[in-house]
Amino acid sequence: MSNLFAPPSPSVVNVRPKPNRLDTPDKAKAYETVVAHFSDPGYQLEWHPTRPGEAPLNDKHRASAGKAGAQVGPLNDDDKMFLTKECIIRFLAVADDFHLTKTIPRLEEAVRWRKEMGIDDVASMGQELQDLGALGKFFTFGYGNQGQPLVFWDADTKKSDPTPSFRTVRSMFFMTERAMDLMVGGVEEVGFILDLGGKVDRSWAAIEQYKHILHDVQRYYPERLGFACVQHLGMMSKLLVNVMWPFVDPNTKSKVSFDAKLADGHLAQAQMIPKNFGGAANIAWDGNVHYREVIEESIARRNARAQRWSQLGGVIGLSELDIVLPLQ
Repeated sequence: MSNLFAPPSPSVVNVRPKPNRLDTPDKAKAYETVVAHFSDPGYQLEWHPTRPGEAPLNDKHRASAGKAGAQVGPLNDDDKMFLTKECIIRFLAVADDFHLTKTIPRLEEAVRWRKEMGIDDVASMGQELQDLGALGKFFTFGYGNQGQPLVFWDADTKKSDPTPSFRTVRSMFFMTERAMDLMVGGVEEVGFILDLGGKVDRSWAAIEQYKHILHDVQRYYPERLGFACVQHLGMMSKLLVNVMWPFVDPNTKSKVSFDAKLADGHLAQAQMIPKNFGGAANIAWDGNVHYREVIEESIARRNARAQRWSQLGGVIGLSELDIVLPLQ
């Protein structure tokens, strides 16, 4: 195993503790209500299994499908580990401002989406997307100044499927989840750096892909975006951004910058960013090796996290600070 995915040094990053987000009795009660809802011994969730590479049903198709092909059952361990204390707080405090009537259905939707995407079956999803992963369209490397794992997205069409497909959407979320597996305790966010310098697909099919990604990020990953930088924004790429910008929520917009001078280190140290993305890191790139190693590292960390989670009781609402290794 290389040191590409070694935890960052405390001399390079500053992990800032989150403020208390359950700072009133009403907020604490709302949180406990969500935990009790999902912890009910009789709780059952309905979801529709999908074939590899198939998109989860949207609301319209789910309504028309009804019970056909649906499975109903209790939450499994992966579902419960997703529902950490911090996860529930992110959905409560940030996504829906402690409105229980919105938060509980949204969390259920997120768990259902993860099951239907196969998010927690890292080995199978990784094998399915191996050809795209080896191209290096999406990869993780380095950390931001506050410990956020960095995800890089090279939008050049030479690193894509010949025609736009849902596999590109799956690849983005697959690598985002691998970056999240690399987080140290106290870090809840990921940094994204998108390079539009190559030949970028601006077809309507590709735009639908980008809209799909944007919707799912904003819907199922509240407050997981630390920052996003769009690099090498040419005239034609600006047209693409202008098409997408109305679909970006205000909170996300506040975290996006364009053609940022990344070498100055204001978001991440220059050695944490490859040269072709505006940094100073020279990395000997082998897409097959990187892809294989990030999956191996991810599975190892997930297994260790699952063991700590189980030792602490294996229940909903455990803190990420207790089950994710701290910065050392």
